[in-house]
Amino acid sequence: MSISQIIIVGVLLSLPLIGLIAIGRAVLCAWRCQKVRKTAYVILSCLYVVIMVGVLMFVVVVLFGYGVAHSGKNASTDLVVLSITVVPTYVAACAIWFLSRHMENRLKAGDVKTESTSDLS
Repeated sequence: MSISQIIIVGVLLSLPLIGLIAIGRAVLCAWRCQKVRKTAYVILSCLYVVIMVGVLMFVVVVLFGYGVAHSGKNASTDLVVLSITVVPTYVAACAIWFLSRHMENRLKAGDVKTESTSDLS
């Protein structure tokens, strides 16, 4: 294997790791939001998990399709497949990470009122 193929394989193997890290961050955010009873934030965090799983499924389908294709594969097609899979995964993971952090910061700052039974009195 050449050095470029080793780099491509390394980048492709990082995609599931990045996806799992983003999913873990969204699950942690959902748990923290559930502790303070913010249902809307919990639903958003669960939606982030679904989005990241969808992106990872897209990556698997594209890589499987490219792997079983019988057409000529060269460096330019490798780069196209790499860009089609890496860019959406990293963008979605970064967006989920920053949105989860933003929601948790809003909870800590007290910007959001928590749902409680004190409204009944």
